[in-house]
Amino acid sequence: MDPDSIRLGETFIVEKVSQSDVGGTIGNAEIVEGRLEKNNQRIRFYPDEPWDKGSFYRYTMVSAPDGNCGNVICGKNNMALQTDVLKDPTDNGGDPMTIYFEGAEERDTVFTPLRNLPIRDVNSNYETDCDTPGGTECLEPFAADPNGEGGFEPSANAAKLTVIGQQAEALEVSVDAKVGCEPDRDCPDNKFIYQTYGLNTEVIGPTTDPETGKDGIRVLLYPTMLVTTSASVFMEGFGEQRTGPQILRMRYSKQDGKRDGLIEGIIIEGEEGQPVFKTEAELMLDAPNLKLPEATATLVDHDLYSKPFSLELEGDMTFFDDGRMQIEQITNNAPKITVNVNVTVPILDEFLTYSGCVEDTEDIIGCLDSDSQESDDGDIVIPLEIPEKGVYLNFISNPVKDLPRELRQTTPEQ
Repeated sequence: MDPDSIRLGETFIVEKVSQSDVGGTIGNAEIVEGRLEKNNQRIRFYPDEPWDKGSFYRYTMVSAPDGNCGNVICGKNNMALQTDVLKDPTDNGGDPMTIYFEGAEERDTVFTPLRNLPIRDVNSNYETDCDTPGGTECLEPFAADPNGEGGFEPSANAAKLTVIGQQAEALEVSVDAKVGCEPDRDCPDNKFIYQTYGLNTEVIGPTTDPETGKDGIRVLLYPTMLVTTSASVFMEGFGEQRTGPQILRMRYSKQDGKRDGLIEGIIIEGEEGQPVFKTEAELMLDAPNLKLPEATATLVDHDLYSKPFSLELEGDMTFFDDGRMQIEQITNNAPKITVNVNVTVPILDEFLTYSGCVEDTEDIIGCLDSDSQESDDGDIVIPLEIPEKGVYLNFISNPVKDLPRELRQTTPEQ
């Protein structure tokens, strides 16, 4: 972000609100005075007076569709703060984002924000950029270890995607399909999507691991949203189906039938005496910009919205002298994600449809390349899987002493 565009009372507004009735309708609002600390990736607000227990507040980050950077929060790229990623993560800006919260008593738990490291998408353009087009000699986008099976293990903050059995279904016909390249090619380095995110955690205190009976430390995760790079599935006869930026939303856990609890995690002792963190997170996947840019068919609609799946995560923790801690998380399960895409394809004549092209000719695309005015509707079904050990997340906390941007830029003489 551009810190100069984040101005208290103008583009970052904090208010105390009242409830006008039992239903929770918001009534009057009054400005909360305080101060900001900010840098390129974080804003902190400190109120002049403590939050009132039981009172309700809100903060608003001002943006606008195609917003003017003179009156909205903007990035270094002079684009307005993106607030509507579920609508279109690639457009400019969005409506103002308002977050409500309740004042509470001081806690004796430890709130620990985490960042992903390395940052796979340094300039937040939903791409992993290398100095040379298609290059693999740099960390971005590719630096991974061989898995001994002709492929690669995921590098830090990457996830691997595969088509189950390399077979999909198009209009009830089985066709070859592959992530990253045409089905007749081999491309083990194109199987990955890369994540950019932050994660807030709260260290609660001693507990017992229900699985192992070991003593541990209870940790709560605050559900957040992760943005990933695009993935491409190539299908025989349809070419590339590109997801565009994908949105992963962590879900609140269920408590007493209500999905309003934080996500449970635990730190326990590993087999070699090292601290290990493990958790299970329920997520939903969205790809609002899924397209068929090279396909003969026309995409009508798809169901890659709020696709549920779970990740069972576990990994080592490392503590550094400056108070930072590093948490690695690798998946122990293999979640499946089935994508359904409704398409329209031309009918060449009353006898030759898509299935006829698949069965009667090797040139499926040429067969479908017709000026026919008639068409046939149907579904493409793509069975995707994140293989076991296919997700590798790497978090790091802030140093214990974290200076604001203004202080870090002062000279030793000052």
